[in-house]
Amino acid sequence: MLYLHGFYTIMKNPSKTLPLLKIAALACLGLWAVASLGRAILQSFSPAGGNDLYTYWYAGHFLREGKDFYQAFIDNNLPAVPVRYLDRRVDSLSEVIFPGLVPAPASPPLAFYLMLPLAFFSWPVAKGIWLAVNLILLGCLPFLLVKALPRKDWLTRGELLALIFALLGLTSTRYAAASGQLTFLVLDLMLAALILSARKPIGKNRKASLWGDGTEWLAGFCLGLALSKYSLSIGLLILFVFFEPRPRLVLAALFVQLAGGIILILQTGTGPIDLLGEYSRMLSLHAGMEGIHLAGLFPRSGWAVWIGIGFTLLVGLPLAFWRWKAGPWRLDRSLPGLGRAVLAVSLTLWALLAVYHRAYDAMLVIVFFSLAAYLLKFPQDWQAGRQARIGLGAFSVFALLLLMIPSGSLVRGSLPALLENWWGVVENLTTTLAILACLVISILLLFRASRQSGG
Repeated sequence: MLYLHGFYTIMKNPSKTLPLLKIAALACLGLWAVASLGRAILQSFSPAGGNDLYTYWYAGHFLREGKDFYQAFIDNNLPAVPVRYLDRRVDSLSEVIFPGLVPAPASPPLAFYLMLPLAFFSWPVAKGIWLAVNLILLGCLPFLLVKALPRKDWLTRGELLALIFALLGLTSTRYAAASGQLTFLVLDLMLAALILSARKPIGKNRKASLWGDGTEWLAGFCLGLALSKYSLSIGLLILFVFFEPRPRLVLAALFVQLAGGIILILQTGTGPIDLLGEYSRMLSLHAGMEGIHLAGLFPRSGWAVWIGIGFTLLVGLPLAFWRWKAGPWRLDRSLPGLGRAVLAVSLTLWALLAVYHRAYDAMLVIVFFSLAAYLLKFPQDWQAGRQARIGLGAFSVFALLLLMIPSGSLVRGSLPALLENWWGVVENLTTTLAILACLVISILLLFRASRQSGG
């Protein structure tokens, strides 16, 4: 009876009651975000914390010695001791090699050079430094998400706070922070490249038209750094190659990545062909691992490549059709209006599902939630009726809550042994299906979004 009375009160006086509901929802989101962030920090300093950061830290020891870290892992070579760090000296490999942490390098060479400074600190100090940097990178994300959409200052302070809390409350955000992943850095760089590439060229003389605006090269530099984890940023590269051709931007991005391989070759003496072979072997080690990508739903099937290709064709056809309807390709010209942002979101979600990803990368789905918030606030930009708005809002809330469900060691430890083994499988399945649903909705929104500037 109390619930019925409460519902009646809301319907009778919505102008007075809804603000209170918003405050209550924001408070709940805030409490969950604080708890999630606190849990991530505690996990980071646990013995198993920073397991993905360890790969870069460990490989940095071989770079300090001028050795090829890919070959060192394949040959099971060990770092030389003693190791002199900036904070102290260690004389035993027991302070460099830790049980349960596997340093299998699967990223391109540039990623390891970016993280090389951490190899000059002992492991506990390196973890603390990267956690602080990662939290700063995480704090930048909401502001970049806001700037990546057409209208300026489209969120109120309360709405921006809700976006921040939603980002912090995602289970995958906690995983990424606790494991020391590069996910926050890569997404920051992707958004920076997207924002910079949308700016209008300022030069009008022949030199400016030949070399392009400086922001375009800067956008290419950001994208090149983001390609250090190309499994996340490949969608943005495809955007600038096929959908919105930016030859200078793409050239800069590829050169930045190529530079990492060239530096490794010059430093270690490894031949280019040998380096490609080593990297291919490292990729094959990860191909059959579980994850949130579609092929991860069929473990040990051997169909990973074919599933990725088939899914790419399935997604690529409607996207190509939309691009054909958007008008002729013109070099160095931004796609108009909201369609560009929706296309970037669609390609980002496609990348999450098409190639290998673990659960921590699922936090990139925040790009969909920020887009949904924008569309709900400006329904005229996508010609939305009341039912469409209710449907998008209801799905977004459901998907967000689903991706906030705790599923780490704290939860698994409280489950019966039989259910504990299945919990990870269920988590990956629900995450994959939620991202797939977000992708389908994004593609549908692409055809409805206004092609006006929106601002």
